[in-house]
Amino acid sequence: MNENINKFLKKNYLKKVKIFCPKNRIDNYVIYCQKIFCFKHIEFISNLENLYSDDLLILDQSFLDVFLKKDKKYKDRNIKLIILFWNGDLDY
Repeated sequence: MNENINKFLKKNYLKKVKIFCPKNRIDNYVIYCQKIFCFKHIEFISNLENLYSDDLLILDQSFLDVFLKKDKKYKDRNIKLIILFWNGDLDY
């Protein structure tokens, strides 16, 4: 695993994560957050207005355009961003 990613995950281990994703992928993100990233507190948000400074956000690729349109609004908030890309059933 990349050394920077490893440091990032250790720093954020057991911390809160916010997820902005479609409803059909909620189960997938819960599994990733619990089994891969080891987050203990997961919060699903329905809009990007619920982001604050130093939040960790997992953003679904289908909502990337929504985030980029509002990117300037969040630049000064120091939000950490993880984007997971999906290939449908090929990922399994």
